[in-house]
Amino acid sequence: MASFEKTQPVGDSPQLTSNETAGDKALQQAALYSLGDLRAAEAAARKAAEGVLKHLPGFPIIPGDKPQPARPAPTPKPEQPVKPADPPPGPPRSGDQPPQKPVESVKPVVNKIASSDLQALFDKNFDRLDTDKDGFVSGKEIDNAMASSEFHGKDALLLDVLKKHKGDLESLSNDEWGPETNGVSRADMAAFEELRKSDSASELATGVDKTLTRAEEALDRARCREPFADPANPVASIKPESIVQGRIQDSCFLAALGSLAKNNPQAVASMIHDNGDRTYTVTFPGDPDNPVTVAAPTDAELARYAGGTQLGTWPAILEKAYGAKRGDNTVLQDGADVDASLKPMRLLNTGGVDTDFIAMTDSDELNSKMTQAFQDKVPVTARAAKGWSGLGLGDTRTDDGVPRGQDYAVVGYDAKSQTVTLYNPRGFGEPMNSDGTAKDGKNDGTFTMTLAEFQRNFSEVSYGQV
Repeated sequence: MASFEKTQPVGDSPQLTSNETAGDKALQQAALYSLGDLRAAEAAARKAAEGVLKHLPGFPIIPGDKPQPARPAPTPKPEQPVKPADPPPGPPRSGDQPPQKPVESVKPVVNKIASSDLQALFDKNFDRLDTDKDGFVSGKEIDNAMASSEFHGKDALLLDVLKKHKGDLESLSNDEWGPETNGVSRADMAAFEELRKSDSASELATGVDKTLTRAEEALDRARCREPFADPANPVASIKPESIVQGRIQDSCFLAALGSLAKNNPQAVASMIHDNGDRTYTVTFPGDPDNPVTVAAPTDAELARYAGGTQLGTWPAILEKAYGAKRGDNTVLQDGADVDASLKPMRLLNTGGVDTDFIAMTDSDELNSKMTQAFQDKVPVTARAAKGWSGLGLGDTRTDDGVPRGQDYAVVGYDAKSQTVTLYNPRGFGEPMNSDGTAKDGKNDGTFTMTLAEFQRNFSEVSYGQV
């Protein structure tokens, strides 16, 4: 009874249709139009609260959902550059993919490094990072390096640290007139090493080590640097579990992509055209007249944003293209950050999007719409909204243990048993027991619940339209 359909597939001010009374229609329309504002406000509040937590580590503000402990590090191996793809035998054929060749799935060599290695690694790369030779590595220079294919392995991990911790690092030494904003200098990094040695448990050193570990793990997963592990059969590589969200807040896009990967993998494969020169032209179904061309994701991008797996880099390519559609950034993926809108769903299917507030929707309607969506092979997403009680913005999990403030891909629905299967694009984070273990025995982001449990834990559900 509470379905608000957007009749325009692309745009920010769609018309609403309803068979309800005029008063109900007005109320529903106002609620729907406020949805984008509420979700944007939620994202902004969460980011602000995280900023407060950074300076008040003891204050209980959004501790966040953390993955399982990292596996033991591999035995260090000599660093090797990633082998570039061989040049194509000729120009790509119009309207078709270029001739395909077998893809080698080789595990990239990434030496394990820690915060104790940071100063030496920074000194090694300083001259090629400081392109304007002013003695500081600025934010722009960091972004230029991240978007460059010239930084591999440990050097790419350094870039991720600089991107994440620039503000903290550049303030460690007083080597600027006025505010310390020009960038990271050799003096700053020397001060960091002194801080690390004097207090190995310092918040900054601990944060740097955590950043390095996550970046290492992301590069370690990227075992295939082509879009699809099997170019002759791209659909075989398109699975929701190939999507692993990075350090930006773009679960709206990745959840919709994950659902589409399950419901219609061919639609995902058809978006990516390999130009044969390490660039890819992406055409989103919801905006077919405006394709976007992006370069292959770099090591630094794979370490920080949605990365690759043994099945290929197709999620990273599509995230990069989506970021390019949303903003003009040196690192294109930054355009996708803090997006809590319905634009991703509009881009990923041809008929717009229909969103229901679950509290205003009965189980019969949910059952009917879920069933129809899987018949239509469209993406379906669900959101577990943040609570707003107190300065901490409420609990980080629902009563049943579902992480809040996240969009989930709906990857299965059984109409007979009325059970919903969901995937958290982070690759972890699902209903947990009181002892911290996953209720289904494996914290891999995929879990199933009854329709009644779904209604209890999620605040809204969105369906693609044909």
